Amino acid sequence: MKKYRIIIFSFLLSLGFNIFLHHFDNKYTYNDYDALCGVVDYSSSSQELHFLTSQWEFYNHQLLTPEMIGDGQGVMTRYIDIGQFGGFELGNQDESPHGQATYRLRIYDKPQQVMTMQLPEIYSAYSLYVNGELLYKSGEVEKQNYQPFILSTDITFTTQECNEMIIQVSDYDHYYSGMIYPIAYGNNQSIHIYETIQTLIKGLQSFLPLIMGLICLISYLFVGRKARDGYFSLVCMSYLMYILYAIIHLLIKDKTLLWYRIEDVGYYLLIYFITLLIAYQYDYHIHRKQIICGLFIIVISLIVPTFFILNHVFVIYLLSYIGLFYKCLLSFIMIYIIMKNLYNQGGLFLNLLTCFSVFFIVSLHMDNKFWYEPIYLGWGTEIAGFCVITYFSVIMIHEKIELYKGYQFIQKSKEDIQDYIYDVAHDLKAPASALNGYIELLNSGIAKKQNKEDYLLKQMEKKIHILSKRVSLLQTLDLEKDFVLEKEYLSILSLINELKEKYDVHLIKKDLTLDVFGKDFYISVDKEKLNICLENILMNAIEYSDPHTTLVIETKENETCYEIIITNQGQTIPKKDLSLIWERGYTSKEGDHSGLGLSICQKIMKAHMGEIEVISDNHQTSFILKMIKK
Repeated sequence: MKKYRIIIFSFLLSLGFNIFLHHFDNKYTYNDYDALCGVVDYSSSSQELHFLTSQWEFYNHQLLTPEMIGDGQGVMTRYIDIGQFGGFELGNQDESPHGQATYRLRIYDKPQQVMTMQLPEIYSAYSLYVNGELLYKSGEVEKQNYQPFILSTDITFTTQECNEMIIQVSDYDHYYSGMIYPIAYGNNQSIHIYETIQTLIKGLQSFLPLIMGLICLISYLFVGRKARDGYFSLVCMSYLMYILYAIIHLLIKDKTLLWYRIEDVGYYLLIYFITLLIAYQYDYHIHRKQIICGLFIIVISLIVPTFFILNHVFVIYLLSYIGLFYKCLLSFIMIYIIMKNLYNQGGLFLNLLTCFSVFFIVSLHMDNKFWYEPIYLGWGTEIAGFCVITYFSVIMIHEKIELYKGYQFIQKSKEDIQDYIYDVAHDLKAPASALNGYIELLNSGIAKKQNKEDYLLKQMEKKIHILSKRVSLLQTLDLEKDFVLEKEYLSILSLINELKEKYDVHLIKKDLTLDVFGKDFYISVDKEKLNICLENILMNAIEYSDPHTTLVIETKENETCYEIIITNQGQTIPKKDLSLIWERGYTSKEGDHSGLGLSICQKIMKAHMGEIEVISDNHQTSFILKMIKK
């Protein structure tokens, strides 16, 4: 039972929201004064905007002019509220929704005011008389010359103390008839503000589905045919077909009723595709043949007939009942999927999906249960559909961002791996180069003359050991963190003297002398990695030293840090390059050089809570390795 609390909570919340919406954003509850027996008095009203919703005089099957009514012609059928019936049939299925009628309302207001009426779509041709004058005509109302012409428009007139509104209406081809949308009445500014807010809200409601629909359609067609991308793009497109009616009807003169039929198509497709999308999100499998079959049935039984409506009342009522059946059936399927899968799942996103799905289902059925015509926000189905689209937009944008981050991480990892391969390859060059030098000395016979063959063989053994350890380092380095240090306490002078022995051959070949002096101190370091750093700098010092000069390695200790200073005599580093030498890939050397050595050295020193500084001037270059005392 605990699992279904979210459904109960969502149902009550959705019910409450729709009731709130029907009360506070409703043309039928907005007025401070309502009409009575065909008369309404706004002369003492404080409101600037009204909706002419109630108690119109209704003359069925009669087209009456002000003169005819004034002469006592015509018989009033009854008083009706606008939107009370979808057609002239007055709820009687034995009557036809097609025919003619006249609506009359008298409005008392302050005289000599310039007032505006917003006339929403009136089906399907009408003539408007204000105070006995034909003020506006849309299409032809006479049966012998009948011509539909549906368009929302604004009419401005100057008020008298009593203002008589008479509207003649004819309809012979639409399944709506007459006036079913309340007329807005007020001064020009209030009507303009009302229409602007309406248009802005519809525009905002349309923008997100348009953008997300296009993105997901492109993603489905070109990135990978993911079912959810396809469903979501169809939801967005059908929502746009349904929601854009307000803007399209305002801008397009529709003689063919095409956009009204597109609106109906969008409405039923929206319900169907949201059902499929919810099923997919809940991992409820629907076979492709079932999806195609369901869509085919809806198109054949409901959508296609709307383009070929016959004048017979039976066809109109049949389509209405088929539409109601589909709404109930798809609502039942959505509830079934939610309840079946909620038992085994949970989480914030799933709970939100449940809330929005229930909200959509409740709104779908409550839109027609009350006297309701939205002022600003739109029908509950429109708002709930937008919430569903917003939910999936957030989910899919979040997933796209995570996918992009994952892609970036993979690319970065590839780059890191490549960089590290270069780093290790560079590190291997130093011992490999030393081995090559030992072999040259052995082959030349110089080592034999100096009785250094055993010494060189031992050195070669050490270099091979170093090569082995550095290849092993390639397998153990963590690329997401810097270097993982394996520290030990050791004598810094001992480490430097070992280094001096390793590179004795290189010093001999270039006729260089290496002096080591300074204070010995014990320090906690990773010997292998610090050796890599020292060897890189020493190899550079040897390479750039002038022959017959002296290299110096000096150690220092002060209050804050330990220092190792390597100084050589020879080619200096140009000042413009001093800030660049630490960058990966930078090198001033010609030939096969990667420009990675100093970058590696700086990385190693930073891992040891240290840094490297360089001073290069007056034919002398010093690299200062600093490690901060803890």
